[in-house]
Amino acid sequence: MNIQAQIEFTRPSGFSLNTQLKIGHPGVTAIYGQSGAGKSTLLRILAGLEHGNHTDKINITVDEHIWQNQDQFLLPEKRAIGVVFQDQHLFPHLSVQDNLLFALKRQHSPSSISLENIIAWFELGPLLNQKVSLLSGGESQRAAIARVIINAPKIILMDEPLASLDYPAKQRILNCLKILKEEFQIPILYVSHQWDEITQIADEVQYIDSGRITHKGDIATMSTSFELGLYNGDSAAAVIYCKVIRQDSEYGLTQLKFEQNDLFVNQLERSPGETVRLIISARDTSLVSERPEASSILNILEATVDDFLTEDRTTLVRLHCGQQNLLARITRKSADAMQIRKGQQLFAQIKATALTR
Repeated sequence: MNIQAQIEFTRPSGFSLNTQLKIGHPGVTAIYGQSGAGKSTLLRILAGLEHGNHTDKINITVDEHIWQNQDQFLLPEKRAIGVVFQDQHLFPHLSVQDNLLFALKRQHSPSSISLENIIAWFELGPLLNQKVSLLSGGESQRAAIARVIINAPKIILMDEPLASLDYPAKQRILNCLKILKEEFQIPILYVSHQWDEITQIADEVQYIDSGRITHKGDIATMSTSFELGLYNGDSAAAVIYCKVIRQDSEYGLTQLKFEQNDLFVNQLERSPGETVRLIISARDTSLVSERPEASSILNILEATVDDFLTEDRTTLVRLHCGQQNLLARITRKSADAMQIRKGQQLFAQIKATALTR
């Protein structure tokens, strides 16, 4: 699906959204930026919930079908979209099952994903007969997302869907979305200002600042961008891709190939030859000048300093490892002691237990 939008939109408050958006692939595109940057406004315009006035210029085309221009405006219900808001929009007087069946009867088009599979993915089986008013925030949001998917939209728009949830509830839903992404090839626009959410599910990131998309790229590249790293703090992390080599059942580990290096992680349910995506926190990566002869750390990777950024008390180091990048956040004292410089050959140490999918 190909989505193109050119937007010049001004609110009465004076806020202006002046940007272009292009998406030409399935998977998850994250719209990332700080509060007030225009993320939600952009999503509402795409959904047809904001359509501006005669002074605004909004042109939205999806697969050569015009959703909006100066002469036409396609109503939201005609756009075959699914929208997930921060607040769960379920029918409170119905059970979870009846909410799902309501969406099933109003599908935009026949879906290849069964109701049973969606219920299983989102762990809704024990909740089907419960009234929505009795659900927790995380349970309600799982049901709301499932209902959107059952409706078989062509595009899913998610506006800060996890903002009001605690960490365990967030992780549970993120795991559901990972399954959804793998099984359901549909464009998802995911608005968030939480970088740790985006690194887990996004394929592409478009960074918006003061109403303009200023940076965009694949998640692996954007995750090691210093422009974004300035805002990430402790959540700075590199997204990398590896290939499964073998399972080490004796030690409960999976051996991966990362560029020319072997990488060991806690055992994954994956077959040899499969590609997996890992997240490596900059805080979990340490640096040494020489390869240790004996170490309890299994993953010691040869790397080259590509660039570094010194902040108040720490230095964020970007490392080349083959064709991919890593990040390491070390103290400024350590950076000075090691004389960190571009082109320097170092070894990155990463504990197997520190790597997450």
